[in-house]
Amino acid sequence: MKKLIIGHLVLLTSIGAFSAKKADWDNVNVLQINREKPHTTMMVYGSEQAALSFDKRQSVYHQCLNGLWKFH
Repeated sequence: MKKLIIGHLVLLTSIGAFSAKKADWDNVNVLQINREKPHTTMMVYGSEQAALSFDKRQSVYHQCLNGLWKFH
């Protein structure tokens, strides 16, 4: 009877050890949790009228980075 109980305990312990999930900080496949997409929240305008239009493209300081990039 003791061997049966010990066998069950060993079996349950080994199942629990192998089925445990890795913690997120230890899992190399987890790269993003609760992460917001990058964005800007502030924009500088050349005049008050341009700022009141709420259009970033009207600012002389706005530069679109979409397109082909050339790295040397």
